[in-house]
Amino acid sequence: MTFQADIAAAQLEAVAKDDREDLDNRHNRRSEPEILLEVGDALGKVREVAQGSRDGTLLYFIDMAIFQVCESLRSELSGRPSAFSAEAAVG
Repeated sequence: MTFQADIAAAQLEAVAKDDREDLDNRHNRRSEPEILLEVGDALGKVREVAQGSRDGTLLYFIDMAIFQVCESLRSELSGRPSAFSAEAAVG
């Protein structure tokens, strides 16, 4: 029984590794601004759905996430570090 569990664990680990590599490859083909645009679009859609709930706290956090994406995108396109990036915090 233990042998079968070891085989199952090894197979699961291999699948998880393949999933991580697929995700890395998908992101490696796109630039950071492209990824930020995709995240911004997704957050906009989430906000539209959340607006129906009228939960002010939820909308606030979504708005802050959208703001952070916009700031990161603006800094990426202008070549300056964002106020939210690690480089800006250190430097």
